[in-house]
Order: sequence, then structure tokens, then C-alpha cells
Amino acid sequence: MIENINDDCQLIIINYLDYQSQYFLWASSKFFAPRLHRNVSDVLQRKSSHVLDYKYMFLKNSGHNSNKLEDAFLSTICSTVQHMELKSVTMKHLQHLMLHSFPCIRSLEYKLDKVDGCEYSRALKLLVDRFPGITSFKPFGPVNCGIMEKWKFLEELESNKRSVLDKGVSLHTFQQLEHLTVNMHFLRTASIVSVLNLPKLRTFSFSTESPQNRALLPKILKQRPEDICKLTFRFIDWTWSLESLLLLKNLRQLTLIEDFFKRGHFQRLVSNLPVLEQVNMIGGQFWHYEMDLWEAVASCSSLKVLNFSNTLIEDDFYDSNRHFMYQALNNRSQPLLMHCYNTGQDLRDPAEYQYLISKHFNHPNLIVSFEKLPVEEIPFQYTKIEFAQT
Repeated sequence: MIENINDDCQLIIINYLDYQSQYFLWASSKFFAPRLHRNVSDVLQRKSSHVLDYKYMFLKNSGHNSNKLEDAFLSTICSTVQHMELKSVTMKHLQHLMLHSFPCIRSLEYKLDKVDGCEYSRALKLLVDRFPGITSFKPFGPVNCGIMEKWKFLEELESNKRSVLDKGVSLHTFQQLEHLTVNMHFLRTASIVSVLNLPKLRTFSFSTESPQNRALLPKILKQRPEDICKLTFRFIDWTWSLESLLLLKNLRQLTLIEDFFKRGHFQRLVSNLPVLEQVNMIGGQFWHYEMDLWEAVASCSSLKVLNFSNTLIEDDFYDSNRHFMYQALNNRSQPLLMHCYNTGQDLRDPAEYQYLISKHFNHPNLIVSFEKLPVEEIPFQYTKIEFAQT
């Protein structure tokens, strides 16, 4: 029985468990294994991030017992929690949560359950009043900046759910805002000028699903072309804004996720970005012929890293003539690092496609890696812009 093993072994077991399992062990050990319960409590208190899923954690009991269990758990974590995610939470749960104090909390995300439109504003007001020091906020529902204006130190706002936004949104209050992610409705009610004038804005992610939002991209690019250092598209036809993209003379990293483009468009883009250092191509099928790949590399002398991940390279992709590869790599001032991760067929041994890549991509100015290069994901049909910091 776990209660009979020493504390060190208990802690190893506890830390091996996922968060929900730790919670259920905490709840079930409260009465039959006091030492184990204390050790689980210590582990939970050391966590800075907690996910409270009311559908599974507190609803298995009902009435007074459920409240007692919730109160005991919140008392355990309230003094140390810095990030809290609330799932399937109702207004009744929120009101009960307000009975506790959370002095260290800075980051909050939540998803309300069984609420109507007006209750979103009531819930938001409760959260603003209880957590005045919030710096990061991710709501599942409408954003009311009038209610949120007390959060003077807000640095990150992510509102990418498909919900109607309160009219008259103004971001002027949030002068500390650094990271902004918004849904397709946001830019219908908020001025893009107010977004781009935020003094500390570092990243701006927005839905480009609708034609109206897609039309905003060239305006953004033209307003601050010299400040943009990284750009990410996910399943977006960026070619219609190609002329505006050519203005990004300080762009250092370009990421294309689940993208498809014509050879000429991509080559024209990278050949006009004088300091472009890294290109990430994630998902999709970008190249049909090896020649196209090396022509793009040859046109971008500043390129240092070319990253392929989860993209299929067919056997007939390779050219028996190595002329194009040698032409692209011979005169480079430094080697090109090429990451090729999961580029084979799903049912095929990875060693086979790694062998083909190693066989064909062999040059003194080329370093091939099969390790996965981490790339940040963004929502489907979104664009993310990162601004250089002065």
C-alpha cells in the first residue's frame, strides 16, 4: 500500500502522475492516508499552474460535501497559484471561488458553462474584482474592455473564440499590452490603428478567415514594415498580399503552416527579403521538384536555417542531376542548416526517407538534421506578426 512506503518514494510516484490523477489522489487520501495526503498537498502547493475542471473535479460529489472538498483544495493551492485555468465553470462556482484569496495569481483563462450573454459580463466583473493583478488573460467568450480597464498591468490578451465582441472596444487603456490574439470579430469593432499604436506590442495574432480581415493584412504591413521581424501564416493564401510582404526588409523568420503556394510567388518573396535567416515549412506539400527548392535557396543568400516538418517528400522529388544543389550551395559564405523531420510516408520506416535525404542532400555547405525544430503553433487560418523591440 502506498501509505506504507517512505516519503521519498511517495513523492516520486506523485510527481509521475498527471495533474488530474494527483488531484484525485489528494481527494481520496484525505481520510485514509494522512501522510500521503500531506505529500500530495506539498506537491500541489509547489505548482504555480493549476487547471480546475469543475465537470470532473468537484461535481462528482454534490451539495455541502462538494463545497467542502472544493474549499479544502482551494485552501491548499491559493497561496502559491500564479496561473489558473477554469473549465466548465458556472456563475455559482465563480461566486464560491470568490470566497478565497489568491495573492500570487497573474495569469487566468476560463470557459463558462451554461451561461447566457449577460452573465459573461457578470462573470468578467467578478474575476476583475477578485484578481486585480492579472497580466495574462484568455477568456472563452466576449471581451468587455470597459470592465477590464482595471487591469492596468495586462500584458497578454488572447480572445480567439468565435463569439460576438462587445461594441466600442478600445485598447487605449492597456498600455502595457505586449501580446494580443484576437478572433475574426475583433477587428470589426476595434481600430487596427489602436492596436498598432500600443507602445509595447510585441506580437499580434489575428484571424484571417474572413475576406474583411484578410484585407487588413496589407494595411498592417504597410504601416509598420520596418518593425516586423517574424511572420507566421497557417493555412492562409498570402500571395494576394505579396506586394506588401515585399516591404518587410527586416523580416528574419518566415513560418508557413499547412500552406500551399506557387513556386514563383515564394521565390520572389524570399529573394526580396535581405535579412531573412530562417524559413519553417510545417505540414502540407511545398515542393514538387527538387530544382524548385534549390532555386529558392540560391535566391536568398541570407538564409541560415531551412526547416521541414511533417511535410511529405516523395521518392520522385529527387533530381538525378545535382547541378541545382551545387549551384545553390557552392558560393554560400556559411553552411545552410536543413532540418528534415517526419518527411516520409506515414507507413514507412523513417530510416528509409532519412537515407534518401542523406544520399541526395550531401554537400560541404549543407548540414542536415533529422531532429524536430520546435515551432510555435497558431490557430487555424490565423496570421501572427512579431515586432522587433527597439
